[in-house]
Amino acid sequence: MVRKEFVVKALAGVSTKGAADALFAELDRIESSNTTRGYIKVVLESLAELPERHTKEGFERLLNDDKWSYKMKRKFQAILDGSDWRFI
Repeated sequence: MVRKEFVVKALAGVSTKGAADALFAELDRIESSNTTRGYIKVVLESLAELPERHTKEGFERLLNDDKWSYKMKRKFQAILDGSDWRFI
């Protein structure tokens, strides 16, 4: 998991649609649990650093995905709004 986090953090510096798509694919792939909570946070931190033009569509899709809890959806919306999402 530590290696994955390193790669995910590096993707934050690659401001492309492809990097955003790779990060959203990771969110689609991973199950949300107590074990993966920290990893998901790292993925969200990386996505939050990318330009909105690359992430807006992905976050809007996640907002409509039943997989994610209300709390996670609030985080997605806060990122879209440019708010501090880390304490939600």
